[in-house]
Amino acid sequence: MPLYKYKCLTCYEQFEELVLGNDEKPPCPKCKSEDVTRMVSLISSKGIASGCGDSYSTGSCSSSGFS
Repeated sequence: MPLYKYKCLTCYEQFEELVLGNDEKPPCPKCKSEDVTRMVSLISSKGIASGCGDSYSTGSCSSSGFS
C-alpha cells in the first residue's frame, strides 16, 4: 500500500495516509471532511545534489549510501 500526503480543502490540515487504490481519498482526520486533495511528493536527490554519481565528483559517496 502506498503512502500519500493529502491536504484538506476545508481546514487546510495536511496528513499522510496509506491507501489501497489510486482513486481512494481518505477523509480529513481533523474535521472529517471528504474534500481533500493529494499533494505532490518530492523525491530527495541528496546524493546527486551533493555531487555523488557525477563524473566531476572527487570525494567518496559512502556516507550517502552510494559507492
